[in-house]
Amino acid sequence: FAPPGNTGLFMPATADYLALGNAICGIPLTTLDDIAAAVTDEIMGLVESGELVAGLGNALIQHVEKALEKLGQGNTRAATAMINGLIQQITHLIHAGQISAEDGESLIALAMILMP
Repeated sequence: FAPPGNTGLFMPATADYLALGNAICGIPLTTLDDIAAAVTDEIMGLVESGELVAGLGNALIQHVEKALEKLGQGNTRAATAMINGLIQQITHLIHAGQISAEDGESLIALAMILMP
């Protein structure tokens, strides 16, 4: 993932990110819906465990849903912006101590797989 403070566009997902996502989830991720569901499940797991407040979890999930919608419309520029926003939010949550670095890095790795 990009270093903290990086505000530029992130690079598209590679096979390495897909393999990492598969390792994080323990199941093969083959479609955008699979990947989006994995990100959402990870976020909901943090909410359910009490590590992340529901409002922040919902905001992150909305980024995932909007990115998936934009990808479905073929609007890769908007999808990339949504995914970058998601990654920036996660990075902020890590730096603010609202989620652990380990959980944040897992979410970022999954989000990177969505990158067009």
